[in-house]
Amino acid sequence: MPYSVLTEPVIPVLMPDGKRKSIGIRELFLEAHHIKDISGSNPLERYAILRLLIAFAMDMLHPETSYDRMDLLQTGHFDADSLDKYIRECEKDGPRFDLFDPDHPFLQSKYDEAMDSKAKKPIATILHALPSGNNHIFIDHRLADSHSISIPDAFHALCAAYVFCVSGTAGPSSVNNTPPLYTVMIGGNLFETMVLNMVSKAEAAPLPYGEGDVPWRNKRVVIPKEHVASVSLIEGLTWMPRRITLICRENSDCVDSLYCQAGLNFQGNDLWNDPHVPKFRKKDDSFGTVKPELSREVWRDVGSMLYDHDCKQIRQPLAIRCLKNVYDDDDLPDWVMIRAAGLITNQAAYTGWSESELSIPSLFLYDEKKAETFREDVRLIESLQNMIYSNVQRYSDKPRSGSPSEEHETASQCRQYFLKAAHGFLFGENMTEIKNDNPAKDHSKLYCNAIRKTVQDTLTQILHTTGNDADSIMRQIETEKWIWINYHKIMKEREEQYAGS
Repeated sequence: MPYSVLTEPVIPVLMPDGKRKSIGIRELFLEAHHIKDISGSNPLERYAILRLLIAFAMDMLHPETSYDRMDLLQTGHFDADSLDKYIRECEKDGPRFDLFDPDHPFLQSKYDEAMDSKAKKPIATILHALPSGNNHIFIDHRLADSHSISIPDAFHALCAAYVFCVSGTAGPSSVNNTPPLYTVMIGGNLFETMVLNMVSKAEAAPLPYGEGDVPWRNKRVVIPKEHVASVSLIEGLTWMPRRITLICRENSDCVDSLYCQAGLNFQGNDLWNDPHVPKFRKKDDSFGTVKPELSREVWRDVGSMLYDHDCKQIRQPLAIRCLKNVYDDDDLPDWVMIRAAGLITNQAAYTGWSESELSIPSLFLYDEKKAETFREDVRLIESLQNMIYSNVQRYSDKPRSGSPSEEHETASQCRQYFLKAAHGFLFGENMTEIKNDNPAKDHSKLYCNAIRKTVQDTLTQILHTTGNDADSIMRQIETEKWIWINYHKIMKEREEQYAGS
């Protein structure tokens, strides 16, 4: 059954008036400047679809330098002739965009009896929101083999399956190993979003660009567990760590099964720099990817998205680092919206997903002094919340009556309250203070006063409400004493650091 992703409604989009619809890839490129955003049922699929479209655009246009991206951004839309020329080039030897083409199924592997005959599995295998294998049944309680989904939904799941792929008995992990936090800048429309998150050949160097290294153009056969030492940029954006072939139920528009097994196994992680992934420098001087965690808000990792010229502490995502390249100084927006999405895992099992949007002054993305000031402010919040938690845990909390293990409810509540209040200050008055280039002395005074009040409010609103009997009050007094002792120690170190700089 022919089913071309160019014309069939496989891409869910959100329009400026709030309406949602689904369109084909060709229409999406022609109308991207009139579309607000990618839609979709979950953040994993939304990012994975956007990543695919960015790779499509990069392979179609192969911009040589940031000036090519700047010209494209100023043009304000994709060119229909360039799009159709690219499609013709891709399909010069036959169909390349048909999901069920027997020779070149789009974004999949051609069925091979010798390799795939024993790899048939239920469609739930690649659905992050459905039970399969050792994954938690946290959304749907039906058995894995009882699901049947529409072709567009299967396509969305296919995109996400490659990007958010974990290692295990089913095969290797994604090109970034355990799925990291992915970040993209959000433009005024989908066209702007795509252009902002592309990178040119010059910006990607020394990583090879890889024109033509997309599954719908190259002739690579996905060999199960084949070790691959290096990838190009475009190849990495469309990496296939699973060998997958969708199976459309006969005489229907539903997919309930697929052939799925281990795919390509990337071994050259130190050579790969994903343009959308923030990284941090580890103790051995190598870089690790930032990963989402349960009960850890994305804003706490914002420091890894900000500028660090020499990558002393972090490696800013390449696309974000290159933002300034596509604007004249007068046109650079004051604020940039960054969306972060990730799959939360635990020993190859899915435990949830996260998505968050952060509004950040564009200055923080290319001004090292402002970036480091804000990064240090966030880092101090981390130290203080750890200190508050450990002191409440030590001096106030005790296990529930009859509980076989210690439970630290008050410590957790204090941490949550403190972090929520600190977030409001950090991304409000404090961020504006740094952006407006006020003196360091004034910023330090504002910060210290606000954080001291936040600590006091945490003690008043949470700790002091844990009981009014003599034992509880004594615990509260002891806890508060040690919190303030450690607070002043931490803040003194901060003041000394400011004085030294």
